[in-house]
Amino acid sequence: MSDLIGEDKLIAEIKKSLDNGEEQWAIELCDLLINADKEVEIANKLKAEGLMALSKLETNANGRHYYIASAKKLLES
Repeated sequence: MSDLIGEDKLIAEIKKSLDNGEEQWAIELCDLLINADKEVEIANKLKAEGLMALSKLETNANGRHYYIASAKKLLES
């Protein structure tokens, strides 16, 4: 039960970070869940959301493509 509470708090922090424009921090928090094999599906979705937000800020075409391709891969898995 305590693990679930921690995961819920982490997911809430990820969503808050995305809302506040802190995409990089949100992505790093998503990696914590993914690497722990906890809430992987929602973590992948939120990480993809963060990557897409970063792609909109990226001025380099290769960098933008990397963010978009990475997000697409996460959503397909």
